[in-house]
Amino acid sequence: MSADDDIAADFLVEAREIADRLGEELVALEQSPTDPDLLNAVFRGFHTIKGGAGFLNFTALVEACHAVEEAFGVVRSGKREGDAELFDGAQSTLDHVSAMLDALAESNAVRHTLLAGLPHDLKGPLSRMWLRIEMTDDPTLKEGMRQDVQDMQRMID
Repeated sequence: MSADDDIAADFLVEAREIADRLGEELVALEQSPTDPDLLNAVFRGFHTIKGGAGFLNFTALVEACHAVEEAFGVVRSGKREGDAELFDGAQSTLDHVSAMLDALAESNAVRHTLLAGLPHDLKGPLSRMWLRIEMTDDPTLKEGMRQDVQDMQRMID
């Protein structure tokens, strides 16, 4: 496993733990929308996932977390109150973030199987390609890219 793989694997473990905790914190914050500790915890959770995702160039995760972070930043500044619309949007985004994390974890397992026989210098670039494929929202593009990477794998084998 390369250093990039180790970093991505560590990120996935940490991000999933944060996402699980965020689900609980969002429910609690909806019940106590003026609680500054809960508000800060939710803000920090999305901010932390965003930072790790940014480091690994997982743009879709960065954008999703940034949107929620911005919305809660406005609440923290006192320019908006937390309301049902905000909490529903945050929960929906958290669901999407969790699905992206699951897709990344799944692609990691698939990638390790497909890349097992590759020379070391090719594993890193193909590994990153698999992660980027899983981050795209366009199913047609995703399937085409998957096929391309699988074709490259067959050529190398």
